[in-house]
Amino acid sequence: MLAASLSPSLSTETVEITRELDRGTPGEQAISSPERKTPEQQELAKRKSQYYEEAFATREPTTSARQVISNESLVLADVRTNVIISDEYTFITDLSYALSTRYQRSENSIIVSVVHSACLLYAGNFDPAYTLTISAIPSLLQPVTNKRNAILLSKAMDEGLGVPSDRGLIRFIPIAEENLATGGKTISGATEELEKENASKSLSLIRTLSRAATRRASMKSPPRGQLPTHNEKMTPLTRSGNSPSSPALSSESVVIRKPEGVQKMGRRKSFMLAVFGKPKEVL
Repeated sequence: MLAASLSPSLSTETVEITRELDRGTPGEQAISSPERKTPEQQELAKRKSQYYEEAFATREPTTSARQVISNESLVLADVRTNVIISDEYTFITDLSYALSTRYQRSENSIIVSVVHSACLLYAGNFDPAYTLTISAIPSLLQPVTNKRNAILLSKAMDEGLGVPSDRGLIRFIPIAEENLATGGKTISGATEELEKENASKSLSLIRTLSRAATRRASMKSPPRGQLPTHNEKMTPLTRSGNSPSSPALSSESVVIRKPEGVQKMGRRKSFMLAVFGKPKEVL
């Protein structure tokens, strides 16, 4: 009875004391769901997230020479199978597209070679089977990448050849940049040449900017001395102290001009006088 009498009070106190949490500690993200936020708050949160992602992201030049050469490096796929492929073109193009998608490069950087209807013994029998060898630079064949690509490439081979994954062998062979060449240059050699070219371009740009800055500074700086505008030599004075006399003007050179005859204005007659005439004197 005592427990029964106390249970309602305890439940009532629990309901009164506890309340729904709508936020966490000051350093934590709000627990409220996105539906409770207004569109303005959601847009503000999105902008803050983008700002912090850009501010604290690892700064790495996207146009470095090594990355450019790595993006253009070749990926070689060698397929050997005892299956007779009737449409080689479709199989090769599909596999090339799958490789370009997995290694994030254009199909111009993908090489696919196929040997089909070969004499292949796999696991003690001659049932349909295949071997796939992927050769590329080490940066493309990392352990995590290989683990992911093994699943996807075996699925692509199953769709193209109709051979299950347990009857296929995939090998990932990394080739050092010094041991892989195309266009008459190794990958490492092409990287060094591109780095030198970029360095020379940067140096020439820095020189051009420094010259322009020096030119602007020289134009803004005041002149060191005033340039002479006329002959500042003074004529020496004579010992006698008499100033040089000015040349006398001849009488002929002096011309006195008299003002021409000025026309005088006559007295203006009155209008009344013109109409009624001059009044006569009273005798």
